[in-house]
Amino acid sequence: MFIDRNTYERNVRTVIVSDVHLGCRFAQAENFLAYLQTVRPEHLYILGDFFDGWALTSRWRWEPVYSQIIDRIFDLAATGTELYYTPGNHDAFLRCPQVGQFLSRSGVVVNIRDEFVFETQDGRRLLLLHGDQFDVIESQYQWLSVLLTYAYEPLLSANWLVNRFTGRDCSPYRGCAIVKDKVKTAVRFFSHFEEQLQEYARQRNCDGAICGHIHTPTYNTSAEFTYINAGDWVENCTGLVEFHTGELVLESFYASHPLERLEAASARNRLPLAMPAPLGLAPLAKGAPRAA
Repeated sequence: MFIDRNTYERNVRTVIVSDVHLGCRFAQAENFLAYLQTVRPEHLYILGDFFDGWALTSRWRWEPVYSQIIDRIFDLAATGTELYYTPGNHDAFLRCPQVGQFLSRSGVVVNIRDEFVFETQDGRRLLLLHGDQFDVIESQYQWLSVLLTYAYEPLLSANWLVNRFTGRDCSPYRGCAIVKDKVKTAVRFFSHFEEQLQEYARQRNCDGAICGHIHTPTYNTSAEFTYINAGDWVENCTGLVEFHTGELVLESFYASHPLERLEAASARNRLPLAMPAPLGLAPLAKGAPRAA
């Protein structure tokens, strides 16, 4: 589902985003701010790597738009939006067993935990977390992950230049997203990422999981398990929205983003439903989130 950049603010039940990477010079922060201005959710989940601690540590970079994003989030919270934050590998400094709630300015509460459980109206439980603990590179060879991150930056710069000169109306890093998708596919294969995630979710008595980390927006659902990746705001600019109708829809900020590839995958795994959701994605019943 493509979001018109002139869309007025929509009242929705839940917004789930991941991998914004504030501090990374390639983060599409302006687009993320514009997206936040199109929604007013009851619940906002941020599934890790909201801050890019690796980039901020090596070269401090704080743009005015970052403060505007935080102001928007706090303004939403001040008017009733509940905030949930699961740290990732790039903002692991927020991982602390003692952290449960963080009081920000004006008494706004940010719920910070490694994972949350979202319970749908029809009784399904979906585990929400970043997902890096199921990546073998991150868990055993993080030095390699850091090295690859720095090696990836020239490719991002080249992709931006190509799209600027060709005038394509798509993410300036769309080509890099394709490359990263291939690399992450190999990582998922060798890490058994989705199998480990599914097993862990089942141990938590959950019927599915929503995560980030991989940077590849994905929506697969079946009678046995639901796996959703919310994507990112570097290469893809995607987010997951739950409407008050109960539909859970993966949205793209770019009209030319190939979310149609999700249609085919979702259609193959779709549960029998009377009303199809946008893009053919299987709607999930709305429910109340609760901490794991």
